[in-house]
Amino acid sequence: MTERATKTRKPTPETESRQLRRARRRAAQAGSSLGLLLLRVAVGGTVAAHGLQNALGVLHGPGIEKTSVQFDRLGIRPARPLAVASGIGMVGGGAALALGLATPVAGAAVAASMGVAAWQHHTKGFFELDGGYEFPLGLAASGAALILTGPGRLSADAVGKNRLNRGWMRAAGLLGAAAATAVLIMRQEASLEGEALARQLDASEAPAQEG
Repeated sequence: MTERATKTRKPTPETESRQLRRARRRAAQAGSSLGLLLLRVAVGGTVAAHGLQNALGVLHGPGIEKTSVQFDRLGIRPARPLAVASGIGMVGGGAALALGLATPVAGAAVAASMGVAAWQHHTKGFFELDGGYEFPLGLAASGAALILTGPGRLSADAVGKNRLNRGWMRAAGLLGAAAATAVLIMRQEASLEGEALARQLDASEAPAQEG
């Protein structure tokens, strides 16, 4: 072999620059994936825990019977089926979001359930200390944001090559969450308005009957 062939080729400044950019990109991707993992576990775990409280009565929760009564009082009807559906959505959606599994569907379940929960507090203002919608709104927004960002590399979706995390699924998840939230709130408001109208009619008929 010639002396020239045995010499080690020194990297050029351009090669070093490319290698540095790749290293920085990999570090940024690793940090992003770790951040998304922490966010998913925090948000998904919190929502799943609340779902277990409402559905099963564990963790000092009310259970499905008391949750159904509360739904009926709030005008969310039919109360028991919707309470069961809410519990399933919160537990299943929260757990799946924490795992990064079917993220568009999981994020939609979290965003919709927490969006409806936030509406229950809208008359009390924003802050949690006043009974406002601060906490559920934050969870709903996080669920919607994770639909957009995706779950990151440290997720079940990444392991499954994002078969359950396609671009069209993200769009459908956002639209589905918004539609479900709007429909449930409109049904609730219509139910409460119907109750108020019935009370007014009863009150107006009572004097006539007494007379």
